[in-house]
Amino acid sequence: MRRSFLEKLARYSDDYSAECLVPTGSFSQGCSVADHRKMCEEFDYHVYPLSWFDDETPQRRVFLSAYYIDRYPITNAQFALFVLETGYETVAEQSEGGLVFTRRGWEWVRGACWYRPTGPRSSVGRRQYHPVCQISWRDAHSYAAWRSKRLPTESEWEKACRGTDGRRWPWSNEWKPGVCGSVEYHAKANFNTREEWRNWWESVYRPHLTFTKPVGSYPRSVSVYGIHDMVGCLYQWVEDWYGPYSRKATYRGEYGYFLGRNTLKVVRGGCWMNFKFQVRTCERMASAPLVSTFVHGFRCARTA
Repeated sequence: MRRSFLEKLARYSDDYSAECLVPTGSFSQGCSVADHRKMCEEFDYHVYPLSWFDDETPQRRVFLSAYYIDRYPITNAQFALFVLETGYETVAEQSEGGLVFTRRGWEWVRGACWYRPTGPRSSVGRRQYHPVCQISWRDAHSYAAWRSKRLPTESEWEKACRGTDGRRWPWSNEWKPGVCGSVEYHAKANFNTREEWRNWWESVYRPHLTFTKPVGSYPRSVSVYGIHDMVGCLYQWVEDWYGPYSRKATYRGEYGYFLGRNTLKVVRGGCWMNFKFQVRTCERMASAPLVSTFVHGFRCARTA
């Protein structure tokens, strides 16, 4: 990667660098029994079983001291400045590739990295304000340390997203198509089954395509604290290992085996490939800390 490329991107690194204060107080973390039931009524659970959401339960009250969190996800320009000043190489660069979701599913693509998100034919050269992707947890953690910050905890991320009233999405309890950058925005349609989503994906997929937009492009999705792009943008790494909310509960679902084994890190927010139930404020997913994909990004936090 040429230094001139980094310098050109890094010129824009000061833009979108604001923070938001989340005040001291308690909030409800996780999914309530009532919300589980409502989802069951709305969603085709022959496709996604209710157990998919087991790890969001039981809902609990969590107290947090005040903290600051980035108003926007980290951009390509901001990450370029980090690389320019430190010489940092991401996990994807060191392993000479990253994961991209294709028509055949997840595939490792040689040459995919943060500045070529889907491989050698792609580039972020004109995407300075897009959120950086192909970022592993280790990369995100290293960037945050360079900024004298840290990754938000899972609880901090969720409170910043949903506020203190337990809302389903950052804007309210009611789904509004097109408010955030989820699949409904790109497809101009609503999906309630995986098959509907898959049919759409196969109709639009191209090897060089990533459906990110410049940060701040969805002002109607802003959280109660003024934070942008919390859902339907990129998966966002948080500090925590993926663990259970209760040692007494029985967890099934896709990640049930990994809960509490300190093998996966939590990612939050869903991404532009996900539909409405996967971009809720309490939705949990997880990835190995050295995994890099074209839908993994992050933002930073610090104690107030």
